[in-house]
Amino acid sequence: MSRIKYAADPSFTKPWATKIGQLILNFSGLEFESYLWLVQMSEQPEQIPEFTKLTYASRVKKIKSFIKSSAFSDDWGKVATARWNESLELAKLRNRVGHNPLLFAWVEADETGEPDYIGVADMKAKKPLEDTEGPLLSKSAITDAVNQANKLVSNLASLRKKWCDIRDTNRNVSTP
Repeated sequence: MSRIKYAADPSFTKPWATKIGQLILNFSGLEFESYLWLVQMSEQPEQIPEFTKLTYASRVKKIKSFIKSSAFSDDWGKVATARWNESLELAKLRNRVGHNPLLFAWVEADETGEPDYIGVADMKAKKPLEDTEGPLLSKSAITDAVNQANKLVSNLASLRKKWCDIRDTNRNVSTP
C-alpha cells in the first residue's frame, strides 16, 4: 500500500500555497511579456489574434524567429535569445507545479510540523516520483524561481523597449 496520505486543508498549507501562487502569478509576467514582444515585433498586425492561440513555448519560438530576423545588433540578439531560453526552462518548472499533483514531504519519518518539501508527482513522466526531474521542491527553491521570473520580466521588458526605441527612431529617420 502507498504511503500517500490525504489531509483536508491542513494548517501548514498556507505558506506553501502562497509560494506556489507567487510562482504562478510572477510567471504570468513572462506570459504577458511574450504577447507584448509578438505584437510589437510583428510587421503583420493581422496575425496578432493568432498569437493568443499559441502555447507559451510556441510564442517564444516565434519571438526568437523575430529576434533572428530583426535584431539591431548581434549582442542584443544573443542576450534576448538567452533570456527567452531561460524563460523556457522556468516554464518547465511552472508547468510541472501547475499541472501535476503536489505532495508534502518531510525529512523526518514522523512527518510532523510543516513539511520540508513539496513533491511534484510528474504524471506525464511515467516514472517513480524519485526518478523524475527535481521531484522535491523547498520553499527557497520556489522563491528562487519567483525571483528568476521577476528578473527575467524586467530584463525582457528592457530589451523590448530598447528594440522598440531603435525601431521607432529608424522609422522617424526614414520618413520624409
